[in-house]
Amino acid sequence: MAARRLENVRIEAQGIRQLFSRLALSYDIPIGLEIAIDENELAECSLELNEGTLSDLLTKFIAEHKEYRWEIRGGAVNIFPNDDFRDAVLEQILDTEISRLSIRENTSCGEFERKVFSTPELRQILEATGMTSGDGNLSGPYIPQLGRHFSLDVSNMRLRTILNRVINESPVAKIWVGKRSDHRLLIRLKARHEDSPKRRTEATSRF
Repeated sequence: MAARRLENVRIEAQGIRQLFSRLALSYDIPIGLEIAIDENELAECSLELNEGTLSDLLTKFIAEHKEYRWEIRGGAVNIFPNDDFRDAVLEQILDTEISRLSIRENTSCGEFERKVFSTPELRQILEATGMTSGDGNLSGPYIPQLGRHFSLDVSNMRLRTILNRVINESPVAKIWVGKRSDHRLLIRLKARHEDSPKRRTEATSRF
């Protein structure tokens, strides 16, 4: 994946969440993004590459945003903060082993997010830390889905690995974002409409 060739990449967005969402959905690249502490999500940022590899593009971004690093995990690009910029509770959540998670066909991104936070392992962490999970609100006329025929049944797997598997195997959900907002922990997936061209339409769940 790191050696994948890219040409004429020009993406501008407000905040890295929108930036990498556009990259993931437009170029069909599975991306997991863990937001750094105190990240300014109103800052204008961009990705530009005339010709090169995905590795070239990501390395260029990291050179300009030294609080982050990247690697390939489970068939997905993972972008995450260096230790000094990382939220400890969010990291703990993502590294928690889930004993069982089952997803049926025609599951929405919002429903998946709620099922994740309803697992006993994550409920225990939320209670111990006094945190809450996101409210699962959606925006736009289309409720983003994981795919009409996408299903998942996993056991004893870390949440980060589960999320990477979803965006690697789902035909439409290509990015997950983890973020802490005050006392809320948010895990969001974004997907394009299953009947829309890859580089035209994106549907998002709102933070």
